[in-house]
Amino acid sequence: MNAMMNVIMDGPIFTWLLKTRMTFYNDDALQLPWWFGACCWNFAIAGAFMLWIEPAWVQHPQKITILPSLLSFTVQFPYQTIAYLLIFVQAPLSFLADYVNMKRDSYWHIIDRLLAVPIMATEIIKVTCMALESIRHFQLLPNSKAMPIPLVVLYFMALIFAIYCFLQSNKAQANRDHQGFILWHNTWHLYPLVAVAIFVFDFYVCHGWQRCTRQYMYSIVIQKATKL
Repeated sequence: MNAMMNVIMDGPIFTWLLKTRMTFYNDDALQLPWWFGACCWNFAIAGAFMLWIEPAWVQHPQKITILPSLLSFTVQFPYQTIAYLLIFVQAPLSFLADYVNMKRDSYWHIIDRLLAVPIMATEIIKVTCMALESIRHFQLLPNSKAMPIPLVVLYFMALIFAIYCFLQSNKAQANRDHQGFILWHNTWHLYPLVAVAIFVFDFYVCHGWQRCTRQYMYSIVIQKATKL
């Protein structure tokens, strides 16, 4: 058992997760532009939009949500928790690890990875839930308020491309390609803005507000108030 644990701990995944020095450690040739650091805060922007535009498939026990007849399903998902983590934890960690301490020996690199990996896993689960809602919309409930399938496909493609950019940034870092790293890693950090753009388009153009719990309830209140 101990031998197996040693093999796992010495493997490439744990080595990557637990290293405190990046390849660019003490590399004065790497000059990160200010906008590279600014893009680290894109995670906070995405988290703020998540709090505002919360899809109806996020289940809230003992709370009023969208009418059941308009839903294919609801699921327990830590939507708001992830949003707050993106705003108050992931964005600052990304800034500290990828910008402030990129060329330094720092434990911020470990903390950033240990949070980023599970958050990316929940992002994949979120896209899966979005896809299930849209597919079941056409199969079971033609009158439901699901995100159009083309937008879900676009969201999924953006996620795949973001992961590709992250892998390319790691490759550029291993090759000490400064400009390549800046390009690919910054593009990876643009993914939250792309996700926000898709949600905003759906919200305004595809009437996504009708399937967002908070906005749906606001509209009901406004309709009742205007009838008084």
